[in-house]
Amino acid sequence: MIDISDQVRFFLQSHDLSGSRLLVGFSGGADSTALLLALLAAGGEGVSAVHCHHGLRGADADADAAWCRSFCEQRGIAFRLEYLDVPGERLSGESMEEAGRRLRLALWQRLAADGRPAAVFLGHHGDDVMEDLVMRLARGANCSGLTGLREERRMGDVRLLRPLLSCRRADIESWLLAQGISDWRCDHSNSDRAYRRNAVRHDLMPRFRAIFGEDQGLQQAARVLRMDADYLEMAAREAYGKLRDLRDWQALHPALRQRVLRMWLDEHAGPGIIPGAALVARLQDACESQRERGGTSYIPVRKGLAIAVSDAGLAVANPTALPVVSGCDAGANAGAGAVLSRDWDWRREPKFLCANGTVLQATLLPAGDERKASANANANEELFAASVLPAVLTVRTWQAGDRMQPFASNHRKKLQDIFTDAKIGREDRRCWPVLCAGDEIIWLPGLRRAEFGRVDEQAGEVVRFRCIAPPGC
Repeated sequence: MIDISDQVRFFLQSHDLSGSRLLVGFSGGADSTALLLALLAAGGEGVSAVHCHHGLRGADADADAAWCRSFCEQRGIAFRLEYLDVPGERLSGESMEEAGRRLRLALWQRLAADGRPAAVFLGHHGDDVMEDLVMRLARGANCSGLTGLREERRMGDVRLLRPLLSCRRADIESWLLAQGISDWRCDHSNSDRAYRRNAVRHDLMPRFRAIFGEDQGLQQAARVLRMDADYLEMAAREAYGKLRDLRDWQALHPALRQRVLRMWLDEHAGPGIIPGAALVARLQDACESQRERGGTSYIPVRKGLAIAVSDAGLAVANPTALPVVSGCDAGANAGAGAVLSRDWDWRREPKFLCANGTVLQATLLPAGDERKASANANANEELFAASVLPAVLTVRTWQAGDRMQPFASNHRKKLQDIFTDAKIGREDRRCWPVLCAGDEIIWLPGLRRAEFGRVDEQAGEVVRFRCIAPPGC
């Protein structure tokens, strides 16, 4: 049996933590419980356990918090309970898991705000590494994303440390039982296969091991991908240090663009923003088109944050501070490439008035109703599976570099080409509404819908979106 305390002791010896506050993300599960006890056994001084109540799971979450507090009080461990309102502070297009991760990172940043760097210990282990690799592979992540669980990550004044990545879940539970601990907390939602991570853990990974007889190949893949990622991130840091103006952004190798952009966002907008492929593609298109267009273009990142692209390079902008006017003059008067963006809580407010006078309407249909209707039969009326739609959508204007995956297509296409095919002039494009779910463009009303949210026989509730007035200026 692996001695978890020896594993953690070696980790502490190989990492300089002098002057840092030692915090443990303590959920009460087997992994974080073992990590907390192993840190104390390995001589970690001044360790504090931090339990995050995410405002989810009701009484079960309250019981977890009470158990964690009692566990620490019985052993004289400093305990801190933090309440995070994940449902209330979730951003448009953001999953609960993503919102929780963002709010936890913000918490660690706040706890480190007193000037003392914080070393935050997290209980991720080897099984998490493989599950995370598979999950991110399905999303199309690069090697840095595929190996997102590292032994050490720095986020501003916070160091995220994971000493248990070489340990397996079974090893951790066996060690806990040997310590006389058997009542660790179990999140019952972890068995719900409706969540993809749980389906990967309980269905896909056992099937993988049944086919290949082992999972050592995945472990080895994670190790070599981590080496590749380390090298590319080193090259990205060098490239980032040499950035002067837009020409340097334009000259970046494709393998470095996303990594350099993340570094830029960390410095200028705060840590925790992970630029997706769609954002990187829009930035690249904006950089390339800058040669012809000049001026300044704006790329929305999330609510309250945009990137301004000009010959001088990149700058942070607040989309709400851009000039906003109604009608066809919006694009022209707001400046070349300015993007007018508004949130749409389509369940609470089923009608949405666009800047050019177009009205979008959302109607929630019961499962099975109008199921035989073609999802692409009428460009002014489209059906989407409600299960994949975020609570808040975004309606904005078109920007250079926008792409969508049209219905029944395997490839993404520039909206500029869709406009051209439909013979929509440049002036009309400026105020044409674009409906987005997070970063994903799902409908260009009156023209094309995306593959996103396809309605099939397994779909439950269906949302019918209508374009009441023909778009156009």
